[in-house]
Amino acid sequence: MKKGCTFSLHEAWRAFIPHSPIVPWSKVVWFSRRIPKHIFCLWLTFRDGHKTLDKLCSWGVVQAASCAFGCGQEESIDHLFFACPFTTTIWNHFLAKCGFGRSCGGVVC
Repeated sequence: MKKGCTFSLHEAWRAFIPHSPIVPWSKVVWFSRRIPKHIFCLWLTFRDGHKTLDKLCSWGVVQAASCAFGCGQEESIDHLFFACPFTTTIWNHFLAKCGFGRSCGGVVC
């Protein structure tokens, strides 16, 4: 630190912690009326951070990665949100309650 300068925690933080560019989905996650546990789950989804069976199987934690809802496909984040018949039914019901009832061949749009 130079003589006569004051210490700034903010400047120290900026010097040691690299800042990433703002991602396109940041406003979806970080808004004033968010519910922390919901936003954390959404953040994990965008960052591909959920411990789905396909990941656990690749790490050797579990032996099989079959979808827990019995459709016979491998469980992954994409499968759970967009391809699983069971979760697609739930998403369609939820979206219909919110006024969005559109479905595109098993994929919620």
